Amino acid sequence: MKVLGVIAAMAVWVFCWLIAPASWWLNERVLDEQWFESAMVQVLQIEDVDREITDRATAQVMQDARTFVADNVPFLSTPADALLDRAEPTVSGVVNTAVNSQPGQKVMLGVATQAHNAFLAWLDGDSLGQPGLSADLDTGQAHIDLDEMLAGEVVAVGPVQVPLDALDLPGLNVPVPLPPDWMRAPLNFVRAAFLPALLGIAASAAALIYLGRPRLRLIAVASGLTALLCGATALLIQSTWTLSGADSADWTITRAIGELMVRPWITAYVWVIVAMVVIAVGALLWDRYRVVATQPPAYAGEHGDALP
Repeated sequence: MKVLGVIAAMAVWVFCWLIAPASWWLNERVLDEQWFESAMVQVLQIEDVDREITDRATAQVMQDARTFVADNVPFLSTPADALLDRAEPTVSGVVNTAVNSQPGQKVMLGVATQAHNAFLAWLDGDSLGQPGLSADLDTGQAHIDLDEMLAGEVVAVGPVQVPLDALDLPGLNVPVPLPPDWMRAPLNFVRAAFLPALLGIAASAAALIYLGRPRLRLIAVASGLTALLCGATALLIQSTWTLSGADSADWTITRAIGELMVRPWITAYVWVIVAMVVIAVGALLWDRYRVVATQPPAYAGEHGDALP
């Protein structure tokens, strides 16, 4: 029975130390709207991300222009292509200015916010909607009403201040990748697990101390095992988000978001590993000290470095 108790206590100790950082990260990083918005603001200020967005937007503008010419004045396609090729650097500069303007940043932040809102709604099994933003959770499509979102915004075109909501701008349909439905229950479990995990850590620590009395060696063993599993988990997280995005056209943006969103999760496990090493070493040193301190003086003098 004692062996079963030790195994159960160690399992609870390890599991709770694994789940607590994940729960903290999910609640304080992934699901926190203010933190997410501030993280996205930082992402949009990264030079590589700015260049990636500009390049993709410029490519889309050039493609739309070529398509328009081909559909409406096909006999001008060849000279138009040459003219567009020559104009592409200028177009890229204009696009970059637009991307970094206040309205441009507002639209991109709105896209990111809507994707986050769609995830929150999916997690709660709820619908969502806010001014200028809506999403269909069944199709995974977010819709951004640019006229409503940019109401009151103006952009300078030479000496003229143009109100953007007067341009009757078309909306954007942005795909929002949502996790499969089977992940909702596990994520909600992790979401609610932080306080129970802390209680489980306290209870399992008390059990390991009681079952191993008067030594703390069981705590040392459990801590060492926890450190190994946390290290393996951190490596798995790192490799998963890296490999999942490395071949993607969005890898520059994925990497930037990962650094801000995923890195705190990995860092939390690193701190757990440090704590486990400290606990394990402390427990072993305490056992050694207790053995020496409880032996007769003659024994301690001759065998002070020995453990029974």
